[in-house]
Order: sequence, then structure tokens, then C-alpha cells
Amino acid sequence: MTALRYRGTWASLAPNDRARFLDRGNGGASDAAIRDTTSAILARVRAEGDAALFSLSKELDGVELRALEVSRALCEDALDALDVNLRRAMLHAATNIERVHRACLPTMIETSPEPGIVVGADLTRSAGSACTRPAGERRTQAAY
Repeated sequence: MTALRYRGTWASLAPNDRARFLDRGNGGASDAAIRDTTSAILARVRAEGDAALFSLSKELDGVELRALEVSRALCEDALDALDVNLRRAMLHAATNIERVHRACLPTMIETSPEPGIVVGADLTRSAGSACTRPAGERRTQAAY
């Protein structure tokens, strides 16, 4: 894929240029092949755990990991090495992303009109969704 550089606004881009910006490419693989490969990786990680992650990093990326977690010191060093304007922009973006995600957290309300009856509604679902359950039992959903 050829690098695409542009200075301007998204709205001013022609549709084909927008498509070029969004195209991540798939190396000619079909959606089915990508899905199969992804499923195989997930199955391997479920079966082998962390050992699969170490092996896959070597097989797929050519990197031999010593650990799966990046140390706090290494993260801080990387942040300190960033241009101050880039770091400020990244922090600003992270704050915005967090605000959006917090606004999208599930909201469940429940009430118990009398002992043994619990009625609830999941406010993050469509307006017609609600769930009811006897007290102490797991939630089940009924759509209206």
C-alpha cells in the first residue's frame, strides 16, 4: 500500500481519497481466510494461554518476548521521549475517548415493588427492552 499524505480537512477529501485513507489492506487475503486465521489464533491462545502469545509473537512478528507486560518505567521513558505537542494531543485524544466510553457504559435500573419480585430495565438497549426476574435468580431478557 502506498503512503497517503494529506493536509486539510476530511470533508474536503474526494470519496476515493477517503477510501484510500481508510483502506488498511489485507494482503490479498479473503475475509474468510482472515476470519479463519483469527479464529485459529484465538483457539490457540485459549488452549495454551500465555505460552501461545510468546510463540505467536515469534512466529508472526519475528520477536522473542521476555515478558508480556511492558514495564511502567519503559512506558514512562517512551512518553518522555515524545514531542511535547504530540504527547499533549495524545492525552487530549485519550481523555475524549474515555469520556465517550464512560457515556456508553451500561445502565441497569432495578426496583422491587414487593418482596420476591424484581423488575429492571437496561437503559442502554433499545427503548423496548426490559428484563424481569424473581429475586435471587439470574437475569433473563425479554424484548417488547
